[in-house]
Parts: sequence; C-alpha cells; structure tokens
Amino acid sequence: MTRSWTPWLWVLCLAAALPALLLPVSNPDLFWHLSAARRMFELRNVPREDWLSWTMSGAAWVDFEWMTQLILGAAYRAGGLAGVWFLKIALLLFAAWRLDKWLKLYGLADEWRTMGLALWSAAMLPGADARPELFSLIFFIEWFRLLEQWRVNGRAPGALLTAVLFALWANLHAGFAYGLALAAAYTAAGLPRHLILLALAGTLVNPGGWRLYAVLAAHARTGEAAAWINEWKPPELSNPWRWAELALVPLSAVAAAFAFRRGRLAWAPAVSLAALAALGLRHARLGVYFASAGAPLALSWLAASGMRLRREAAAALCLLCLGWGAACAWPYGLARRVFNDRFVPSGAAAFLEAERGGLAGKRLYNPWGWGGYLGWRLGPGWPVFQDGRYLFHPLLLESARASADAAGWTAFLERKGVEVALLENVPLMLPTTRRYADGSEKAIARPYYTSYMPRERWALVYFDPKTLVFARRDAAPARWLQAHEFRWLKPYDDPAREDALSRGEIPLKELEAEQARCAAMPFSRM
Repeated sequence: MTRSWTPWLWVLCLAAALPALLLPVSNPDLFWHLSAARRMFELRNVPREDWLSWTMSGAAWVDFEWMTQLILGAAYRAGGLAGVWFLKIALLLFAAWRLDKWLKLYGLADEWRTMGLALWSAAMLPGADARPELFSLIFFIEWFRLLEQWRVNGRAPGALLTAVLFALWANLHAGFAYGLALAAAYTAAGLPRHLILLALAGTLVNPGGWRLYAVLAAHARTGEAAAWINEWKPPELSNPWRWAELALVPLSAVAAAFAFRRGRLAWAPAVSLAALAALGLRHARLGVYFASAGAPLALSWLAASGMRLRREAAAALCLLCLGWGAACAWPYGLARRVFNDRFVPSGAAAFLEAERGGLAGKRLYNPWGWGGYLGWRLGPGWPVFQDGRYLFHPLLLESARASADAAGWTAFLERKGVEVALLENVPLMLPTTRRYADGSEKAIARPYYTSYMPRERWALVYFDPKTLVFARRDAAPARWLQAHEFRWLKPYDDPAREDALSRGEIPLKELEAEQARCAAMPFSRM
C-alpha cells in the first residue's frame, strides 16, 4: 500500500505559518493597552477618562477594548513581553483552527485546505502582531463561518450564541461593526431577522453602552488626520509585506468569475468580500479582514467551478510562503527575539528615566506613535502629549499642520507650553545660508531640527539613531543643562560642524568632551 503523504501537507502548512507566528511583537499601541490594564488591575474598574496625557487629562474616554487589555495585561504579568508574544501565537493558531473549520464546511480536500491556510498565513504577516484585532479576527472568522453554514446547509446561528458572541466582541474590539455589516447582508439574503436585532442588543452590553457607536462615528470622521497614520493609508505594492494580501484580490475576482459562470456564486458572500476588499485597499489595517474571508471563499469558488489542485502545487505554495515570509521578517528578529523596538523610542525613554531629577514633570511633546510606549514606561507621574487613542486625533492633525514650516512649529510648541520635546532623528536636510564677518556667504544643508528647534530657545540633550530630545532652556535647571547639552556634536550636521571647525569657532576640548559623553551613554549610538 502506498502511504498517503497528506500529513506532510499539514507540516508544510505549519511551516508556511511560522513567519507570522514567530514574528516579534513591535506594535507601539500595545503599550497604552498595557497601561490601561495596569490601571484596571490597580483600581478594579474600567477607565472612563484620560489619565496618561497632560493635554487631555480628565477627558471622557470610552475604552471599547478593555477586555482585550485585561488579557494582554495578564499575559504581560505572567511572562513580560514574552508572555504577550506567546499569547499572540496562541491567538493566531486558534484563528487558523477556526478558519480550517470554515474550509471544511465546503467539503474541500486537504490540498485545498492547506492552500487556504498557507495563503491566509502569508496575508496575515503585516497584521501578525499583538493587537486587539487578533481577538476581533477570531470572532469575525467564526461569525462569517456561521453565516456561511446557514447559507450552505440551512443551520442558522442560535439566538443565545449570537447575542453572547456580539456582547463579547463589542468589549474586545470595534471590529464587531464588520460582523453587523455581514449580518445585514445575510439578512437581506433570508437570514432570520431577529438575529441582527440580537446582535445589535449584544453590542450594547459594554461599559460605554450606546456611546460605543459615537466612538465608531468618531473613527469614521478622522478625515485629514488619517493621512498622517501610516497603517491607515492604502497598502502599497512596493511593500513586499503586502504582496500575499494584495495577491488575494485578483485571485478572489477570478475565482468569483469562475463560480459565476458555473452558477455557483452566492451574492451575499460575494458582495461582502468585495466590500472587504475595497476597505482593505483603502485602509491597510483592514486588509486582515479581507484576507480572512478571501482565502476560504476564493478557494471554495475555485473548487466549486471544477478546478483541480494537485498536492504538489499546494506543497510548493507552502514553501513559497515560508521563504517569502522569512525573507520579509528575518531582518526584524524573526524567531530571535520576542520584541522589536523599531517603532518606539526605547533609548530616549531610558534616558528620561535616568534623568528624572532634571526633567521629570516637564510638559512633554512626543510624536503620535511614541506616546503609548512613553506613557507605559514613564508612568502617569510623567504624562505624555499624545498617544494612539482616538482622543488625540485633533492633536495629531494640529501638530501635523504645524510641522509644515519652522515658524509654525515653534509657535505650536510655545502655544502648548512644551518644555521637553522628543523628535524623530531623520536625515531631513534643509538649505541654509551661512554669512561670515567679511560679508561672504556659503550654502550649507543642515538637519531640519536646527531650524525647527532654534538653539537660543532649545538645547539638544540626547540623541540616538531614532530620537532627539530637546529641553527648553528656561525650563531645565541651568547646572543640569550645562552638563547634558550637546552644543557642537549634532547628528547629520557634519558639514556645518566641519565649517565651524575650520574657522576655529568650536572649542576642541568641548567637542571632544561631548564625543566622549555620547560614547559613554548606554542609550546613544550614531
């Protein structure tokens, strides 16, 4: 008897999922979720107002992800960031299990199911982080599967199950809105109407009640602010991390066309998937919902159209997904670390912690994406300017507009009363003109911060490859400032420094002292 090699397909399927499973945690928003969990553990209630920032302190906040935060916080308490990483792996595996059950609903052979799971794992790579969306995806997959189960064999979801599912979902993540949209589509196709009413009622069982929908409306009205949040922009074909997700779009379209020609295309799942594809192509963060529906539906349509799939082709796809995913994720610490700090100012946070005596309590400015980490690391005793919560969309837009020119930026900092500012250390060079005593001039390109943070008002006190830290001169103690300021050693400012050195304008001993101080700092490396 020839031994079946189907089990090897599943081994290869698991291998294809390894890049997504073993990708380190790097989500900067994780940390304000952990801050919320820490507060709930301490106060035994769900946060209802802001306590992490000085700009929005006391403002009403509907925490619609409180249950997710408690789970993340429990994982962190159990094992630190490694515990959060293991939780992420468990959630992805659980989602894959439910997706496989969805694939089984159509009676697909092992090779089709293997291909579907491999495609889904590859498309999940950009979203395979410790995010509340992972909880939402599990509910999304299960709800879509239950709706398809009703369409395929007439078994409608139970009334109690529907109410409980949406009650839990609404306390884990706002993705329940997609579940309601699916329910509406299938109700139009004949699903019992009482189920959508029960789903709506279930979503109101949350600490914010009906105000949860006001939060959804606020997210829908982000408008111009969305242009300044990278993950809210459309996915780009130039980004290889998005290739599998984007490849599912034409694959789904072709599969739908084949199924339609054979009279096997149902309109409810087809319209739902088309809407999810449109959302995913407009908003990169929503691509995981499209991928989670596109993989099972597209393959079911291909199989229903009479197409055959060889096991060798499914195995080859698994290996392709493994190689592609590993190539994308390896530079970011795949399987070598549990946390990658590429999106957070870890060095600057360590510096601020070490220098609390000179800077603690000063009004801090930080970019949008860094606030969650800083608030968690520094604690409520040193509130941040803004973080990734919806509360700060107006501040994000205001700061983005102010950054258009140096005058607008300096006025913005003055208007807000900022005393310590964290900025990105990027080689953004601006043209400047140096005028000498003899009347001659020289054009020198200098880093943006020399114009945006004028030296007479701001002192550079720390820098590393990601971050610049400035202290306002009249806010920091004079002795502390004298010991920490970098007057001559500044990143990306080599041409201006060399020009000043050539003219004897920089005291060599002071420059050497700054170089030695920089080299001795455990946080700063350039």
